[in-house]
Amino acid sequence: MTRDQSYGSFHRNCVEIANGTFIEAARGFSNVAPLSESLSSDRLEMSSIAKRSMFFDSTNCPVHPAKMSDTPTDWEHVDRASTALEVFLLGKVDFPSAMGLQARLMNQVAQRQDRHGIVLVCEHPPTISIGREGSFADVLVDQEELVARQMEIRWLNRGGGTFCHVPGQVAVYVMVPLDRLKLGLADYRSRLEQTLVATASDLDVDAERAKHVHGATCRCGQFAFIGAGVRDWVTHGGMYVNVSVPQEPLELVRWTNGALRVTSLAAQRTRPTGMATVRESLVRNLAESLGYDNYHLYTGHPLLHRSTRKVYVYA
Repeated sequence: MTRDQSYGSFHRNCVEIANGTFIEAARGFSNVAPLSESLSSDRLEMSSIAKRSMFFDSTNCPVHPAKMSDTPTDWEHVDRASTALEVFLLGKVDFPSAMGLQARLMNQVAQRQDRHGIVLVCEHPPTISIGREGSFADVLVDQEELVARQMEIRWLNRGGGTFCHVPGQVAVYVMVPLDRLKLGLADYRSRLEQTLVATASDLDVDAERAKHVHGATCRCGQFAFIGAGVRDWVTHGGMYVNVSVPQEPLELVRWTNGALRVTSLAAQRTRPTGMATVRESLVRNLAESLGYDNYHLYTGHPLLHRSTRKVYVYA
């Protein structure tokens, strides 16, 4: 056997092996045309095999045994049921921003079908708010004094009378579905008062429910007030707790209808009281009073749009 003959035999064997391998692989696809058996192996070129492989049609490609119709194609958003209370710690927030965020979150709670609730915890710059039970006559200073102190007056659709908000006061805005919690209006107000009394007890302050204006009182006077409302069985507004507030701004408005003095927790305890301690106690007792087993804490809120303005700072 010459060198050329041995090379030709080796070449034919390689082509036949490659030819057989491709045929076995191609038999899994019904649309691949079979190779012509009449072609001589010594004249078969690999280019002809590659050319036939281009006839593969992806539309007839074998699929997984699972039916394609079983694959979900409608990706509709589905709200997961939640029984937790979401608490957002916002820090110092101006009144319009807090009210705007509260209105948006109320709509979110109203559109749900579960017990999911939302709570906003914050402080406000010097502001006077007047509820449905209050009037401008409750403001004990004239308009020039308010301008000098850079204090705004806000009329709100909530229960309660006239309140003064300054840094050192914790504002707790509660948005929960009363119908899904199986609570009436009187029950809800009672749960808020229970929260205030329990919070004072955590700070070793002997407190009780207020008689004239809804809230909580101690030996020195009333330190917490409730100004809440309900729309479509979703609550708004909430509680205002004077933690470490100077006495001067407390005397700018008439908080109560009686002769009860307005005070703060720090004045009752006669020592500094941390805002973080009061916030933690309020959130924990509120969740327990409303029947929530779990609550989640967050700092800030993505929908909150803060604004800045010049404010009067109490020494």
